[in-house]
Amino acid sequence: MPFRINTQTLLTDACYSLRYSPHQVNQLAIVSCENFGIRGRSTIQLISNHGQLSFNWSDALFDVSFVETDPSLIVSASGDGSILVWRLNNNNSSPLFSLKEHQREVWCVHWSESRSNDALLSTSADGTIKLWNFNRYDKRIQNSNDKNSSF
Repeated sequence: MPFRINTQTLLTDACYSLRYSPHQVNQLAIVSCENFGIRGRSTIQLISNHGQLSFNWSDALFDVSFVETDPSLIVSASGDGSILVWRLNNNNSSPLFSLKEHQREVWCVHWSESRSNDALLSTSADGTIKLWNFNRYDKRIQNSNDKNSSF
């Protein structure tokens, strides 16, 4: 059975990751980087039937994952060794907060697909895989006033 393309989006930069939302039908997150992630800015684009939202970042972003337990959040893997948490209903290009534990670029992030578990896996060029437990961050996420903070 042949596939049919329903829509097309033109990206101006190299696409590193794309994910379907587990929360909204036909919502997609795309991470793209200028200069193939070597240097320059990155963009997270959220595309849905309701429009498009973009978040810009000054460093390379390599991956994105929807937070299974909170439809208003996504996480991204950054070239500066951090994991960035973004609130989706915000047009501000600043992350909600940053997690900095890796020593080199973070290549991949994956949120647990079990909605009863607030866990995130990350891999890095420093040779480590980290398992993050977000239960301890819940109050900080809820109390944040969209300030760029680091844990």
